[in-house]
Amino acid sequence: MPHDAITWLHLSDLHGGPPDDAGWAVLDQELRADLLHMAESLGPPDLVLLTGDLARTGEAPEYDQVDRLLERLDRWLGCSLPVVAVPGNHDLVRPRSPWRYVALRDYEAHPTLHRDLWDEGQPLLEPLFPHYGAWAARRVIEPLLQRGYEAHASPRVPGDLSVVFDKGQLRLGVVGLNTAWTHLDDDAEGRLHVLARQLYAALPPDPSGDPLAWFDDLDGALLLTHHPRGYLDARAKRAYKKAIHPPRRFVLALCGHQHEPWGEIASGLGGRPRAFCQAPSLYGMPYHGPGQKDRTWGYAWGRFTKGGQVRVWPRRRIEHDGGFRLEPDLGYQPAKDALGGVVMA
Repeated sequence: MPHDAITWLHLSDLHGGPPDDAGWAVLDQELRADLLHMAESLGPPDLVLLTGDLARTGEAPEYDQVDRLLERLDRWLGCSLPVVAVPGNHDLVRPRSPWRYVALRDYEAHPTLHRDLWDEGQPLLEPLFPHYGAWAARRVIEPLLQRGYEAHASPRVPGDLSVVFDKGQLRLGVVGLNTAWTHLDDDAEGRLHVLARQLYAALPPDPSGDPLAWFDDLDGALLLTHHPRGYLDARAKRAYKKAIHPPRRFVLALCGHQHEPWGEIASGLGGRPRAFCQAPSLYGMPYHGPGQKDRTWGYAWGRFTKGGQVRVWPRRRIEHDGGFRLEPDLGYQPAKDALGGVVMA
C-alpha cells in the first residue's frame, strides 16, 4: 500500500431494500471478487465515499442494509474503513403535508427562509432526513471523531460535512454537500439548490474568520454531492461554479444519481480545468426512471497522490460467459495501466 497516496472506493445509489433482497447476494459475490482483484494491485482502500441514495424511501430499516454492506467490505478487505457520505433524494422522507415545504422549491424568493435557516438556525430541514441523519451521526461522524479524524458536521443542513484524512505527509480534505433538500418531487432537473453558505457551514469555524481557511493546509480536496451540477437551477449553477467549486479548490467532484458512469474534465476560456466523476448504481432495482431504462451497475476506485495526480478506476458490470462480472469501464479513456485507470488531474 503506497504511503504517498490516499485511495478510496466510490459507491453510489445503493437503494438499500429490505434485508431479504435476494439480488444483493448475487451482486455481493461479484463485488467481493472484484474488490479482491483490484486490491491485489492497488492495496486496500483508505476510505469509502458514498454519494447518496443509500435507501429507497429513507426509512430506518433500509440503513441496516447499508450497515451490513459496510461490514462486509471491512471483512473482505481485512480493514476497518472510515466512511464519508452525503444524502440523496431517496434518503429524503417526503412529507405527508408537502405544502409545508412548497417554499423550498423557490428558495431564493423567500427571504424569511434564509433568515430562519441561516440567521436563526431553525431546524427546518431535519424533518426531511430523520433516518439518514441518525444513521450518518452513528455511522459516519461518530466513528470519524472516535478515530481522531478532523470531522465537522454542519449545524444547518443535514448531511453537509467536512473531514481531513492524513496519511504520511499527505493531507486530503473531503467536503460533502446535500443537494437533495429541494428534491421534493420527480420534476427536479434544473431546479435544485446548493448554496455557498452550505459550504461555509460544512467547514469548521476558523479563528481568522475566513470560512475557507480550512483548505490552506491541504494537499488536495474532494467534493461529494448526490446530484451532478446539471440538476441545479441557474442561480445555484453560478454559485457552484464561482463560490463552491471554482478552479483549484477541489481536485475532483464526485456524484451519482443518474445511474450512469460519467467523467469530465472541464474548463472555461483560459481557466484551469475542473474534474468530475459520476458513479453508476451499485445495487438496487434493475430499472429506473421514465420508460424504465436499464440500470448500469458498478462502482469506482480512486487515488490522490502527493504530487497532485488524481486517478480513478471505473468498474462496470458486464455479461461474461453466461453470467456477469465487474470489469474496467471502457467508456472512459484509460491511462496506461493494466486496470484501466483514468487520469483526472
